[in-house]
Amino acid sequence: MKSIQVLQDELAQMAEKGTLPEDSRRIYQMWIRILEGHYMTLFQSPEYSGAMSKTITAMNAFLTARQQAMEPLLKAIPVPTQKGLEDVTAFVLTQIVPDQAKNRHLLLPVPVLQLIIRYGDNALGEFPDRYLQPIVQTYLAHRQAFDRNFQQWIEMGSDFTRMAQQAAGMPPFTGLFGAPSGSGRSPKEEK
Repeated sequence: MKSIQVLQDELAQMAEKGTLPEDSRRIYQMWIRILEGHYMTLFQSPEYSGAMSKTITAMNAFLTARQQAMEPLLKAIPVPTQKGLEDVTAFVLTQIVPDQAKNRHLLLPVPVLQLIIRYGDNALGEFPDRYLQPIVQTYLAHRQAFDRNFQQWIEMGSDFTRMAQQAAGMPPFTGLFGAPSGSGRSPKEEK
């Protein structure tokens, strides 16, 4: 309200002098300049600093009280915290390696595991995140693409064989036990 009153006073003085701007953008810029000046005065005032200090103090007191009120509830209900989830995840992931090894499924080659244990995070540093993970992801993507292509080649080859046999008027390929492939019958069932 104060900035609008100051703007009206300035416009009245300009009108008396005959220098009133015709462009509404100039009037708007004048109002913004006045408004910014009033905000700067407000932000530098001791009242504003005191009010902000009280607000921040009250906010800290609220956050502390909320945390103190929530702690018993969180302890009573088994809700893991973010730190707890990270710890559990790391623990669970480190347990997967020996469990898989018991079933003879090595997730990493033994020399790599030995290096990880021997040097830990000190020597390897950013290597797993920066290099190992992208390499494994790329390998898996290429392997899946190769498997899909290989399966398509096999299916295409089967189709060509069947089409060639039909074109030549040949009987279907006879399996090891005399049954045509794909018939699902044994030689005894045919007799």
